[in-house]
Amino acid sequence: MRKFKLIQVFFFFTTVYLGIGLLSSVIYYFFIPQYYFNFYPAIIAFYWIGGVILNAILALSHNTKPDRLLNIYMMGRMIKFLLTIIFLLIYVLCTSANRVPFAIALMSNFFLYTGLEIFIYYLYTKPALKNEKEE
Repeated sequence: MRKFKLIQVFFFFTTVYLGIGLLSSVIYYFFIPQYYFNFYPAIIAFYWIGGVILNAILALSHNTKPDRLLNIYMMGRMIKFLLTIIFLLIYVLCTSANRVPFAIALMSNFFLYTGLEIFIYYLYTKPALKNEKEE
């Protein structure tokens, strides 16, 4: 049962993350094309991989360590932020083209996916908050 739940979480978050990525790609491509570049799908893949890993860890620890869920979430956010900075530095050091558009796209997606992950974290903690209010 637990393995099935993890697979459901994976497919749900894959759909959400890639849907948001596709929507942001369309927005960049058609409405602000000066910030769209050929490497843009790598940004979407970066956040998809990080988001799926973070949500899988949250799904696993939700049942086993609910009291440590906030600590696990914050540690995951910090690691993801550091990986974003490293990704940005690697791109800037290896490429001379599209540095500013890449930085703008990477950081705007960072804030977009951070907002999504805050909402997801709220969904994980919502039942616990409901139980606290009832007591």
